[in-house]
Amino acid sequence: MKKNVLVLYTEYAPYLHACFLKFTRLFNYDVHVVRYPLDKNAPFQFSEAPGIRFYERREMDRNAILDLCRKLDPVCILVAGWIDRDYNAILPELKKEGRLVITAVDNQWVGSLKQKLFALGGRFFVQKRYSSVWVPGIFQYEYMRKSGIPSEMVMTGYYCADSDLYQNQYRQRDRFPKRFIYVGRLLEFKGMATLIEAIEMTNASGQHNWEFVIIGSGDYEEKVRALSQKYSNITYKPFMQPDELARETAGGGVFVLPSNYEAWGVVVHEYALMGFPLILSSMVGARNQFLSPGYNGFVFKAGDSRSLKSAFDRFISMDEDSLKAMAQRSHEIGKTLNTEAWACRLNERIISHINS
Repeated sequence: MKKNVLVLYTEYAPYLHACFLKFTRLFNYDVHVVRYPLDKNAPFQFSEAPGIRFYERREMDRNAILDLCRKLDPVCILVAGWIDRDYNAILPELKKEGRLVITAVDNQWVGSLKQKLFALGGRFFVQKRYSSVWVPGIFQYEYMRKSGIPSEMVMTGYYCADSDLYQNQYRQRDRFPKRFIYVGRLLEFKGMATLIEAIEMTNASGQHNWEFVIIGSGDYEEKVRALSQKYSNITYKPFMQPDELARETAGGGVFVLPSNYEAWGVVVHEYALMGFPLILSSMVGARNQFLSPGYNGFVFKAGDSRSLKSAFDRFISMDEDSLKAMAQRSHEIGKTLNTEAWACRLNERIISHINS
C-alpha cells in the first residue's frame, strides 16, 4: 500500500517537481501538493505524473487543508511557506500527533535586525511546529544555528536542479562558445540594472568578440529589448519552459547571475551541470556550493557594475584551454548533487521517524 506525503507550498517550481518525480519512482509514495498560483513572470507548466496530485491553495481554507491531512494520513508533511497563516495555525496540532513535519528554509543569514530578532526566539516558533528543518546550504544552516535550532534538526541539500535534464545537455566542445548568458526573471532584485550597466561598459571599453544572451520576462523587459536593439552582440529572448530553455542554451558559454539578493539560485546548479563557468554576485546563496573562485568562475560584489565588468573582462582575456577547463570543473561540481540523492535523503528521514 502506498504511503502519502503532503506538501504545503507557496511557489512550486520545476526543480522541486523533478525531485518529487524521482522520489515517487524510487519509493512507494504518493505526493499531494497544495500550491499557490504561478508567478506571471515564470508561468511554468507541469505535466501530469503518476504519484503526484495538485490542489489549489486559493480554493482551500484552513479547515479544508486540515481535512485533507486527516483524509490522507500522511507519513510526512513538507512545508515551504511561513507566510501562510493557515499553514502555521494547523501545524502545532499535527506535530503533537507525532507526525513528521519538515519545513524548508532558504533565507541566508545576513545579520539584519529582523533576523537578529528571530534568532532570539525563533526556535520556539520552529520547534512548536516542525520535526526537522531542511535547508539548501551553509548560509541557511548558519541562520538556523544562530536561531538556536539544534543541529540534529537541520538537514541540508534541499534545493536540487533537475539533474537528469541538465546533465544530459553537457557536451565537451572543441571550441568554447564566447557568450555570457543570463536566465531568470527580469526584476530589480535579480540585479538587472547592474547587468545592463556592466554590459554597456564592457561594450564601450573596446573591441571584443563575446556575445550577451538574456532570457526571461519581467519589469526590465523593455530595457533589455532596447539594449539588444542597440548592440548587435546582445540577444534577448522571453521566458521559456525548462526543456526548451535547456535546448536553447546547451551550446554553452558563461552563466551570469547578478542578483542583489538570491536566497539560493537553483539555476546556478542547472548551468554548472551543463558545463558553464560561473559569474555570481556576492549575494547568491548557491555560490558556496557550486563556485570555487578562480577555479570555475568568479564572484563579484553585488550591486557593483564595475565589479561585474571586471569579471566579464577576466573571461574575455582568458585563453581557450582555461575556458574549457573551467567548464569541465563546473560540470564536475554540479554532479555532486542530484535528484536521486535528494529523494533518498527524504525517504531516509521518513524511515528514521517511523522507526523512532
